[in-house]
This record gives sequence, C-alpha cells and structure tokens, in this order.
Amino acid sequence: MKKKIIGIFVMTLLITTIVPISADNSNIDTIRKMGNTSLSNERWMKYYPGTSWAHVVRETNDGYVLVGATDVDDTGDGLVMKVDKNGDEIWTTTVPNCAFEGLWICSDNEYIVSGWQPTETDNCGILVKVYENGDINWTKTYGETPGGGFIQVQQTLDGGYACAGVIAEQFGNGWLLKTDADGNETWNRTYGFENSQEYFHSIHETSDGGFILPGWTASDTITDGWVVKTDAEGNVEWQQYYDTGNSNIGLDKLDNINMGRQDFDGGYIFTGWSSATLMDRGAFWFLKTDENGSIMWEKNYGKSFFHDLGLWIEPTSDGGYIAVGKSYGIGTLLNIIQYGLWMPLWNKLWVIKTDSEGNFSWEVTYRDATARCVQETTDGGYIIAGHKGPYYGTKGVLLIKTDENGIYNLGYE
Repeated sequence: MKKKIIGIFVMTLLITTIVPISADNSNIDTIRKMGNTSLSNERWMKYYPGTSWAHVVRETNDGYVLVGATDVDDTGDGLVMKVDKNGDEIWTTTVPNCAFEGLWICSDNEYIVSGWQPTETDNCGILVKVYENGDINWTKTYGETPGGGFIQVQQTLDGGYACAGVIAEQFGNGWLLKTDADGNETWNRTYGFENSQEYFHSIHETSDGGFILPGWTASDTITDGWVVKTDAEGNVEWQQYYDTGNSNIGLDKLDNINMGRQDFDGGYIFTGWSSATLMDRGAFWFLKTDENGSIMWEKNYGKSFFHDLGLWIEPTSDGGYIAVGKSYGIGTLLNIIQYGLWMPLWNKLWVIKTDSEGNFSWEVTYRDATARCVQETTDGGYIIAGHKGPYYGTKGVLLIKTDENGIYNLGYE
C-alpha cells in the first residue's frame, strides 16, 4: 500500500509567492524542440502554493480537472480541482482524510475519482462520483478488511467502473475491482504469488473488453516490472515480467512499471523506471510491446549517476508518445543523502516527447518539481500536472500548458 511520509529536513533554495504565478525565462532549465513553434494554442504555467499535489489531469470541454491531495501523509484530504482554459481556478472540492490518485471523465460529464483512505487498521479503497460543478454525487469505500487502496480508475464500456491498486492479502497483491454505474461492487480479483508483494499502478480497458494492469512484483531478492492482461471478468489471459538485468556490482536492479495502456495498433506502451545502485544509471524506461506483451523495443532515457522516474505515458495523435516523470539528480548513492535534505537544485520535472519508435523528439525540464500526468489537448498541445518539490515532499500544485513543441512560456525564443 502506498504510504506517503514527509521528511522533516528541509533545505529551501527557491522562494515561492502566495498566489498563482506565471513562469518566466529563469524557471526554464532546458527546452529542446523540433519543428516550428505555433502560437495558436494556450501556453502558461500555474502554481498553487501549499502542500497539495496533483496526480492526474484531464481536459474537459471548458477547462481542466485534476485530482490529488492536500498533503502527502495520512492526515491530508482528497482534492478535486477544476480550472478554466487559462488555468484559473473555478472550484475546489475536498474529501476528508484520503488521497486521490485516479480520475476519469464519465459519459455523463461527471467525474469518477479513485484513491485510498486510512482506517483503524490499514487503508481501504475509495471511489467518489463528482458532479460537473464539484458537488459530491456519492462516495463508497471498499476492502476495509483486509485493507487496500486504489490507484487508477476508468469507466468501462458497460457504464460501470474498474479500479486497480493493491490489497493486503499475504504480503500485498495486485487488486482489480469492478462496479456498476452506482459504484456497487460487481466482482473483485486479486493477483500475486506467495512470499512476495504485487502492486498494480494503472489500468486500461482494452478493445476486447478486458483489462491491462501494469505494476511490479517484489520479493526479498528481485523486483521486476509485471503486467497482467485479463478478460472482461478479470480472468488472467497472460502475464509478463520485465527485467533490466543486474547492476554493475551484480545485484538485480529494481524495475517498476508505473503506467501503461493499449496503443493504437493493439499493442501496449509502458513507462517506469529501473532503480540504480551505486554508480549505475537509473533509467526513465519506455517499453513498446505487441498484443501479447512481448517487447518490440525499449528505450532508457537519462544519464549515468542520475536516477530518473517514468510516471505517465500516452500515445499522441502524430503516432509518437508523450511521457512525464522525474529526474532526481546525482547518482543513487548520493541520492540517499539528497532525499534526506530535499535539495531542490537537483530535483527536476521531466517531459519527453518521442516518435513512434521511441526516438527522442524534444524534452522540457523544470527545476524542483515532479510531473505526475500528461495529456495531449484538443489544440494540439499538452497539459501537465504535478507539484513543486521532490517525489515525496510536495510544495504545491503545478500545472503547465504547452504548445505542440513543449513550449509554455510566451516570452521564450
């Protein structure tokens, strides 16, 4: 189960204002682009100071909706926020004592939100249906015994909902739960092995009505990326393991699949990371597979002595891919020290755009921030959601709206 803990050590190298601000040139670390820049679509950056963070953002007909939490620990509240096309806040709704990590815009234009909520003994999964105006339609919890939580959710073809996450069976198993349109449980399944822990971090309904469930499996000796494909009733059709091999001192690397979905060609695209040890490279990891999960190609982005995280990926209308995540900075051994100090100098939001073969097209980095989600928008640009600060240690919601080349600052040439 995903426990979120904030370290007390703070070294602040950046000073933020107390109202939403627009970016200036000094906030841009790196922009590399290909092609011509269009000025026809919205470009802006909005920052909402505090301890809130955003996990998913989706475009609506009149703006954007995001979900997250007001804090990263168990005392925070679930956050749902609507902004207009310029990123200005329309409304904010909170649900006490929980955190939201999944969002889907439903066929009735309402929002289904998933997450986890602490209980007396552990956590449970939570689903909240939200009206367009931010009012709560209904709230339901699941898995209070033995405990668990949801990460992602989506509306299914039958009008119900499917949620993926982890449930506290054995050491913790991957969890898939299906409901009807009112949130009443239809069925649930768990997936995993003895003496290990499994975790589903995203879900996507496939063209055949089944589900693709990316995550990882971990035992005392190995952690590998793990993806399960099911039919419409949650029965396993296939599962695949993804391993980047050993470190340069012979230890198995810790491999995680964080996000994935079905691609336009019927195969799948995934992103995650390979955790480095000592002087190894910690890679922002892309995998493209066929319809059976067999790797067609894979790419590692990053450099030696850096530890990088792939947190979200989507296919784009040009046949390529857009992904976001985190570049942590100096190698893993030094990161152990760095995590305790929360040094904003090295923590960077990272956006990567590729072609259909995963070849690099352009990137954007933004210092002292983490990107959790990206979506291609109807104007051809991208909306990026996350937060200022390191992966665990948020300093407020960050939204970035770019053009098709990743440019978001009108003053940059």
